[in-house]
Amino acid sequence: MKLISAVFSLVFPIALSASADEADKAWLELKNENGSVQVQAFAEIAVPENGSYELVATKKGKSGSSVSKQAGTISGASDQPLSVSRFSVEEGAMLEVILKVTNAAGEVFEAKELFVGE
Repeated sequence: MKLISAVFSLVFPIALSASADEADKAWLELKNENGSVQVQAFAEIAVPENGSYELVATKKGKSGSSVSKQAGTISGASDQPLSVSRFSVEEGAMLEVILKVTNAAGEVFEAKELFVGE
């Protein structure tokens, strides 16, 4: 099974307050591994800020849909992923992954990826 990863890819900050810190960001890394998709969620927020994240993966296919949610806290910068997940995506199915990171000032940064099974 091949996956098309170039279908839809957006990474953009959405600032809920007047000015967003340039160092704050969220991003996703997705890899096709033997018929499944490995999803790694990353975030970087300014030290010494704390923040939180929410990761939502929605898979839709012939047999229905499923939603997987994860959430947690973030403490400053880290080169380690916040989350590592694995999903199987059969032919014709779609996997949408959305990562939302909120920093201590209430600013929200979002990363979004969409995969289609082929």
